[in-house]
Amino acid sequence: QPPPTAKVNVNLASQVVLNTAGAYTANLGWIYVANAPAIVQLYANYSYIWFLLDGVRYGNPATIELQPGNHTVAAIIAVYRNATKININYTVVG
Repeated sequence: QPPPTAKVNVNLASQVVLNTAGAYTANLGWIYVANAPAIVQLYANYSYIWFLLDGVRYGNPATIELQPGNHTVAAIIAVYRNATKININYTVVG
């Protein structure tokens, strides 16, 4: 019998727009994993961003093995110029 396959539901912001320079923490949403662990990669088109999954900090890109359950996703962002647009992407890689 084959092992169970992970099912992943994602509710993440696809873009963050910050109007003024400064340091921010942005709640991006959640990732729900069912049936089996899943490997998820988060990445952004911006250098000064760190992802927080369940409060643990990762770099950009971040590749994380998530156990079944709901996982909160946020980001710490250092913005150096006004009107900065950051695209947030994810891929389920395994």
